[in-house]
Amino acid sequence: MPHLEPRAISVQANLRDQVANALRAALIAGELRPGVIYSAPTLAAELGVSATPVREAMLDLAREGLVEAVRNKGFRVTEMTDQDLDEFTGIRTLIEVPTVGRVAASAGVEQLERLRPLAQRIVTAARGTTSSSTSKPITGSTWNCSPWPATTTSWRWWPTCASGRACSDWAA
Repeated sequence: MPHLEPRAISVQANLRDQVANALRAALIAGELRPGVIYSAPTLAAELGVSATPVREAMLDLAREGLVEAVRNKGFRVTEMTDQDLDEFTGIRTLIEVPTVGRVAASAGVEQLERLRPLAQRIVTAARGTTSSSTSKPITGSTWNCSPWPATTTSWRWWPTCASGRACSDWAA
């Protein structure tokens, strides 16, 4: 049984969406491994919710291509191809480079100082001395400083990893 990190799940927001976001985060953090089949009841127990919203969320993730349904067993986490990873890297470059430039130009000293330790983590990750999950808080923090308000709500799931190849990343 996987051990998922606790994530806050509020009853006021759509539970299905919250579970889907928690599962995306687990995928990104490597808590759910490619090729492994996970059952909705097992994941539900880990998240502290019933199996129904987990099953619905996993079907949403299946439509996104992140998992595939395995009849009478659960859901298998899909593996990304090199081409998928290259495409994500290209898209990410198109979006992130101008945004980081704008953040650097418009953010206040305090915001930039908060980003400095995260930037150091990027350098460390690029040297291959840490895991791919390093970029998750970096991306979220950078977008939160963005002068484009839509970026803080529309940024969802983009790949990255320490080796320069794309993996997965999610920020809200």
